Amino acid sequence: MSGGHARILIVDDDYETRLAIADILLSLGYDVLDAGSARSAVELAAKSQPDLVLLDLILPDAAGFEVLRQLRRLPGGLERPVVAMSGFPERKEDAIACGERFTSYLLKPFGEAELVGTIRKLLPPRT
Repeated sequence: MSGGHARILIVDDDYETRLAIADILLSLGYDVLDAGSARSAVELAAKSQPDLVLLDLILPDAAGFEVLRQLRRLPGGLERPVVAMSGFPERKEDAIACGERFTSYLLKPFGEAELVGTIRKLLPPRT
């Protein structure tokens, strides 16, 4: 990670969800990027090199598992925390079993404290 604020990429096809998460993260001083599709998420991640990705498991153009595989292939992708997000509890087992391994999992709807706690565990403070 370089100096400055940590950069977080939010990937979710629901605009309101992206907006709500972004509002929380921006209020905490994070730099926020967002994508509504798998394709735009991978392109944005390749260009911007986020420090952490919040990734919905169901996107209109690809499954979150496929997006994870593509993100892991990018420079720094193996070290970058990727947090799976889903409103379906059974998808947590799928995320845990995924060969590429998500770093963590958030079950929607999650609260601000759970979101912030997860991110703070995965992104050490910058000096």
